[in-house]
Amino acid sequence: MPVHKPGPHLGHKSPFKYLANKHSHGGKKDPNSAQLNLTPMVDMLTMLVVFLLSTFSASGEIMMVQRGLKLPSAVAKTELERAPLLIISIDTITLNGEEMGDPRTIKDDPTDKIPALTEKLTALQAEEEAVFEPSDTVPVWPGRIILQADRTTPSEVLNKVTTILYLTKWRNISFAVEERAK
Repeated sequence: MPVHKPGPHLGHKSPFKYLANKHSHGGKKDPNSAQLNLTPMVDMLTMLVVFLLSTFSASGEIMMVQRGLKLPSAVAKTELERAPLLIISIDTITLNGEEMGDPRTIKDDPTDKIPALTEKLTALQAEEEAVFEPSDTVPVWPGRIILQADRTTPSEVLNKVTTILYLTKWRNISFAVEERAK
């Protein structure tokens, strides 16, 4: 079979009348019709699927570590459950993304109070208790919160924050850590 120049040759050799009549007007293209090149579309779809599969997490990532935050490392660990996230970095304390205070000023404060954090935790606790539905396995509101603190955070700041958590009924504190090799 000889090699032919590629092009729209389907119309004149096809036994289908509707395809043969499609190009019967002298090979001129209809200005109202547009052709899609499927190769780039398939390439893009393949890249999109590979990207989504590489970023997908079956365990359901609960938190992302902030830039510049160095978590302490630990060997013993358990999976975190979904809960509010309290982050203590070098320069800010945030609860679910809202800034609550500055650890540098809290460390030097003689009182154990962080008013913005206490108010927000009390309001969040009331909201969570209102929507909590007791079950056989969890009869009372668990008061679960995730604490993500920089490894250089002073113990005075951690002590003040955990005291506030305890006083506002957040008693199930999970510390976010990096996994260390055994």
